[in-house]
Amino acid sequence: MPQWGMQVMGVDLAAADNNTALAVLERVDSRWRLCSLSSPVTDEQILAVISALPVGSRIGFDCPLGWPASFVDFIADHSTLAQRPVPAKADLLKRCTDRRVAELVAEQTNPPIRLTPLSVSSDRIAVPAWRMAHLERQLLAGAAPDRSGTGLIAEVYPAAALAMWQLPHRGYKGRDGRAVREKILAGITQRAGDLLGFGDYGEQLLASDHCLDALLSALVTVAIAVDQLAADSIPRGSNEQELAMTEGWIQLPAPDLTAVLG
Repeated sequence: MPQWGMQVMGVDLAAADNNTALAVLERVDSRWRLCSLSSPVTDEQILAVISALPVGSRIGFDCPLGWPASFVDFIADHSTLAQRPVPAKADLLKRCTDRRVAELVAEQTNPPIRLTPLSVSSDRIAVPAWRMAHLERQLLAGAAPDRSGTGLIAEVYPAAALAMWQLPHRGYKGRDGRAVREKILAGITQRAGDLLGFGDYGEQLLASDHCLDALLSALVTVAIAVDQLAADSIPRGSNEQELAMTEGWIQLPAPDLTAVLG
């Protein structure tokens, strides 16, 4: 059961400050309240907000936390011309979690929804991942990397969360996506009822997909904090657990948003 005053933070981390947003949800009187929503956001502002959060708070980043292990090894071998076999293309492109989240979303939605996470080793999402790596070094200085989602920071995927909640998960980006953002917020409001309040931030959420993604990231972080994750979404076996620690692991919320917020 979430405690009064509990806070979680969601960050839509982009390559540029102007496209970055952060949201903070606080548990007050048996409901979650959006108490902070900011965009644009600098690294310094992100770190300052995190430092002000209560002990035990959780932060969800909409950004890959790591790279495929095979890709990391391949780059290291390339730098020294090591004569080891080149990994399969699929292993260079996708992390273990990228494959798993695609499988789980398809299995746990009806009709099945097909989502393909961007490749952090070959797509432009690598640029915000570089920024995330810099932030992580400052947040977890001196600590062993834990990107599995069990510690301070976790990796989230707003589009996958929307799919799990049977809400529109495509077409909500940019100026042309306002109508879809309206449908998303209406759907969240309908499911959440009195369990969630947006305060005075409603228009900001409609105007900016970055702000909406920050809110969605915070909502998934609530699911992490209260242990309301999708069935079978945690790493299985020692190999997946080891990969999650270094590659990152996308946290997938339970399909019942009301249960997540309650």
